[in-house]
Amino acid sequence: NIHVSPPAAAPRPPPPEKPMSAREREAASRAQGLETPLDESNLGYRMMQNMGYGGGGLGKGEAGVAAPINPQQASVGDTQGLGRARAAQRAQTLYEDAKRLVAARQQTAFANHAHRRARDAAFSRAAG
Repeated sequence: NIHVSPPAAAPRPPPPEKPMSAREREAASRAQGLETPLDESNLGYRMMQNMGYGGGGLGKGEAGVAAPINPQQASVGDTQGLGRARAAQRAQTLYEDAKRLVAARQQTAFANHAHRRARDAAFSRAAG
């Protein structure tokens, strides 16, 4: 009995890289832009120099913010807008308040209805 092994398979090439989505490209571009220091090629930087900016911090005596402000974004796909989470929370609170008010009004209306029925039943028995 002779055992013959199959020939060794050639190593597989690595799978091709998945192309980045538009949102991923935007996030990568934003990260690169925030890491790049401002220089003469930046239009905003040149405009600030024309208004007296010398390269240090902002404000009197250049004692203010020196680094660009990093915009906050919850995730790459977050397109809800600034303040959206707080507005949604406020809307939820208003909804819950309105729901409690409706329940209280329904309870009052039911109590009034039961009182009228009891009163009408008492009048019917007395008249009848």
